[in-house]
Amino acid sequence: MTENEYLQAILDRLDTLIKMQSQTVASTRTAPATCPLLYEYTETWLTTVKAPKIKPKSLSILRNAFKLYIKPAIKDKPLNKVRAFEMLKAIENCPYSYMRQVVYNVLRAVFKRAYQYDLIADNPAEKLDFVYHKRKKGRALTHEEQTAFMQAIQDDYTRPLWLFYLLSGVRCQEALTLLWRDIDTDHNRIFIRGTKTETSERYIPLFPQIAELFKEIPRTGENVFPYTYRAVQCAFYRIRKQSGLIFRIHDLRHTFATRCLESGIATKTVAKWLGHKRTATTDEIYSHLLTEFERQEVAKFNPKI
Repeated sequence: MTENEYLQAILDRLDTLIKMQSQTVASTRTAPATCPLLYEYTETWLTTVKAPKIKPKSLSILRNAFKLYIKPAIKDKPLNKVRAFEMLKAIENCPYSYMRQVVYNVLRAVFKRAYQYDLIADNPAEKLDFVYHKRKKGRALTHEEQTAFMQAIQDDYTRPLWLFYLLSGVRCQEALTLLWRDIDTDHNRIFIRGTKTETSERYIPLFPQIAELFKEIPRTGENVFPYTYRAVQCAFYRIRKQSGLIFRIHDLRHTFATRCLESGIATKTVAKWLGHKRTATTDEIYSHLLTEFERQEVAKFNPKI
C-alpha cells in the first residue's frame, strides 16, 4: 500500500466514524411518544411565558397573530408534525409587514422553547428566513399645522386632552390611564403608567403649561381624562377633518419630542420623558426629521463659494 493510499484509508475511516457519531447523537434526540398539540402549547406559552412579562396590549397583539393568521394556516396537530412551509404560509397571509414579523416571532419562540424542552426532535422554524419590518417613522406637525390644529380644537370639549398630548408627549393610552392622584404638585412631576412595557412607567415634569391646563378640567372622577379609546378616536377624526390636516394621534407625541429637540433639550432628557429605555431609540426615531428649526438654520448657510 502506497503512502497516499494509506492516508486515504485513514481519512475514509475518520469520515465513517464522524457519520456514525452524528447518527448516534441524532438518534438520542427523539420526540416523546405524546407530543403537545400546536394550539394548546402556544396558548400555554402565551399565558405562562409572555403574559407575566408584557403589557396587556402587547399580549393582545400576540394573541391576534395566533388567532387570525397562525390558526387559519396551520391545523391543530402535534408540534412534530408541523412543517416549515405551513409556517411560511401563515407569515405570507399577513397583509402588513409588522404583523408578518409578529407571526414569525411567535412561531420562532414557540418552537424554540419546545425544542429546548426536548418536546420535538427538530425545529422547523429554524428554516424560516428572518422577517424584517421597517418601522414607520413618525411625523411632527409643522408650526403652521400645529396652529391649524389648535384652532380646530379651540371650542371642542376634548381640547384639554389634545393639549396634554402636545405638552407631555405621552402615548394615547397613557393619557387615558392618568389619575388625579398621579399628579405630584409637591415635586412638580406626573406619574405616567406605561402602557407599552413595564419599563415605560416613568415620571415627567409638571410643566407650568400643564399645571394651568389641569385647572381647566373639572374633577368628576378618578381619571383626569374620562374617555374611552374609541371616543378619543372618533373625536380625533372629527377634529382632523375640520382642520384639513392628515396625521395620526401618535404624531402629537412626535411633535412634542421635536419641539423639545428644537428648544435645545438634550436627547437623553427627551428619551427619559418619552419612556424610551435607550437614548438610541430616540435618535433612531427622530434623526430623520428635518425640523422647521433646522430649515431656518439651513437658510443661514452661506459658504461663499
